[in-house]
Amino acid sequence: MNLLIVTPQLPYPPRQGTTIRNYNLIRGLAQRHTVDMLTFLAPGEYLAPDSPLLTLCRRVACVAQPMRTEQDRIRTTLSTTTPDMGLRLESPLMHALISSWVQQTRYDVVQIEGIELAQYGLAVAGRQRSAQRPALVFDNHNCEYLLQKRNALTDLRRPRRWPAAAYSLIQWRKLRHYEPSAVRESDGVVAVSDADRRALLALDAQTPITVISNGIDLDVYRPLEPAPSPAPTLVFTGKMDYRPNIDAVLWFGREVLPSSWRVRRRRASRSSA
Repeated sequence: MNLLIVTPQLPYPPRQGTTIRNYNLIRGLAQRHTVDMLTFLAPGEYLAPDSPLLTLCRRVACVAQPMRTEQDRIRTTLSTTTPDMGLRLESPLMHALISSWVQQTRYDVVQIEGIELAQYGLAVAGRQRSAQRPALVFDNHNCEYLLQKRNALTDLRRPRRWPAAAYSLIQWRKLRHYEPSAVRESDGVVAVSDADRRALLALDAQTPITVISNGIDLDVYRPLEPAPSPAPTLVFTGKMDYRPNIDAVLWFGREVLPSSWRVRRRRASRSSA
């Protein structure tokens, strides 16, 4: 099959959740299908000439991420029904490239990676439904309306976080309408977990939703032998611009560490036994 995959950021090197997922999906699909890829480049990022993406994919094209100011985000939050995530990567050039490639190449599937790119999938779905139109697959990396709902309810508990709660509340309400449209207009949807699948089915029970969990290359991520340490060592790995990760670390610091003397006492008693 001929596949066109559109990603929100360059999948290689796979340095965090989205890129790890997208790179391994492309790597697996390329073993059995012909894959073309369109992607966005962050400021200062470039596609290296020795990138494995150039071997895995028949052709690759990159578009610079659009820049949005804080004022732009405030204005659109108040003036449009489209959620912030639906505007984050809005690019006329990307729209033109997808339209051009779909017209020039007979793709069996166009796969859109993430809610930030849903508008491009909706544009593909808006083409005349015929044998010429490729099937549209929407890979929803998170159930976004649910995340914003949780953010809003968490921030409402702290008066200092009420501005953030108001933002999340608005985004939750917008995503509650926007996300179902992306699901409904797709021929198939991919979720990362069973929990996400159930939450998406609550939005639209008609579109088939398949769970494909995140995968990694086990030959690359082999555990190392821990170095000897005289004191207990804690390591948290995760993106610290992702709200659930921030909440997790803050919760651990506030709720768990104050009682860490119990852990140290148990460890000391085991060492002396």
